[in-house]
Amino acid sequence: MRQFILSLVLLASFALAVEAHRQEGKHVHGLGHFSMVVEGHEALMELRVPGMDIVGFEHTASTKEQKEALQVARQKLSQGLSLFVLPKAAGCRFNSAKVELDAHEHEGEPFHSAFHVTYKLQCKMPERLDRIDFAFFKSFPGSHVLEVEFLSAKGPVARKVSHENPFLDGLAPV
Repeated sequence: MRQFILSLVLLASFALAVEAHRQEGKHVHGLGHFSMVVEGHEALMELRVPGMDIVGFEHTASTKEQKEALQVARQKLSQGLSLFVLPKAAGCRFNSAKVELDAHEHEGEPFHSAFHVTYKLQCKMPERLDRIDFAFFKSFPGSHVLEVEFLSAKGPVARKVSHENPFLDGLAPV
């Protein structure tokens, strides 16, 4: 339990770094961030992606089509294990998802929005988590690259995944 709390603190640090990056105005369309922390049988995943990459716009939804696009995006994003496919041997099951749309405006810059999603999982055999397939790119073709951080008791892994290379393998056993 103590290690899991430490992992959550590290994930929170990552989230704060992403938030600081966002507040500096370095909002890059096509570039998102994904992190996963595994401690014991519990896992936490976090995704932050520009609204443009998910729904094709960042302004406040005003038309019926835009409102429907947001609803569809929220529904798709809530299906964590269909977007981020884990090895069946790990026996992971989905516990919950929280999908938020953060909107912000910087002085002298256009309006920006970003989806922020957190997923909670339970894995029967977390030592079998040696790969993540990012089906996310098939569902959201406007997203081109995810900066990924994976953290387990064996240490961190940081890489980029993309449409052309949509998987993260060689993860250290938990």
